[in-house]
Amino acid sequence: MKEEKLVFNFDYSCETEAERLVRSFLENKLTNSLGGIYTNYKLEQGSKDVLSESEGLAMIYYAYTKNEEKFREHYDFVRNRMLLRNNLVSWRVGEDYKYSASASIDDLRIIRALIIGYSVFDNKDYINLAKKISTAVYRYECKKDFLVDYYDGYNKSNTITLSYIDLFTLNLMGNYDLRFKSIYENSRWILENGKIDGTPFFAYKYNFTSRRYSNDLKADMLQNAIVVEHLAEDNIFYLDFIEFIKNEMNTKGAIYTQYDIKTRKPTSTMESTAVYATLARIALYYKDIDLFNMLLRRMMVFQVKDKSSKIYGAFGDVRTNYAHSFDNLNALLALRVGGCYVKENTD
Repeated sequence: MKEEKLVFNFDYSCETEAERLVRSFLENKLTNSLGGIYTNYKLEQGSKDVLSESEGLAMIYYAYTKNEEKFREHYDFVRNRMLLRNNLVSWRVGEDYKYSASASIDDLRIIRALIIGYSVFDNKDYINLAKKISTAVYRYECKKDFLVDYYDGYNKSNTITLSYIDLFTLNLMGNYDLRFKSIYENSRWILENGKIDGTPFFAYKYNFTSRRYSNDLKADMLQNAIVVEHLAEDNIFYLDFIEFIKNEMNTKGAIYTQYDIKTRKPTSTMESTAVYATLARIALYYKDIDLFNMLLRRMMVFQVKDKSSKIYGAFGDVRTNYAHSFDNLNALLALRVGGCYVKENTD
């Protein structure tokens, strides 16, 4: 992998009060003394574990805000507490243990953060770690020039979850390591052919043994949103998906976590901060500012505004103090990248 810097035009200069509140919660109540972000504020089994997905999201955010002090805290946590002997990143670590398995989506997200961080902060530590992890991804999380889901310390997965295919990052990696050029092309083929005919949805998984996509009855909205975001980052757009989201917001005022693929009707009454945050970021790629604000307004319903609450500023459940890192970090990123488009009544 070469060490030349890539140039990124990330200029997210507008900060909202909502962003300040959730960032304060994350930094003061969900981050441990070593810089790792706890899984959940609510004290329950595993809540003090740190997920690699959280660290990658946090590093991307601090690269976007050009805050190297905070970026470095999470970089140090990944390097010192999460990196495995094979140079992949443990998907989850506790206070005194570390899982031997890694997930390709989380490793790619950290690589993305490191490459962007190198461009923003001009520190070779970041590209050097990206190089180590990328080499390990190629060795352990790729099979016959295809990305796979995970390496568990012994075996490679034989499937790829479509939402794991981060085209933007694979393309970045190809700029440094030519072996990822074909992995990017093959991964793009899997994504584009994973669209379920006659629907706005995508298949959940692809199996390399059967060479078939999963035959799903229900569509997970978070997984679909991540797929569409990854495609939009690569300038691949699906208007039927965005029209489906607009219609749901206009008719129901909400997006639910699960839908029947055939009828397109919700099969769940649950909503998700992470779903709204991801869809809001997608709306910006589609240059649909009205949709962005509709989604953000609905997302803001879940931010705790009660100053007496232990989770004030967080996106969570004020009754149970459940506030998950993934929800809050995704909301933080949506507020950062869309801050300049937020209407006053959104906060």
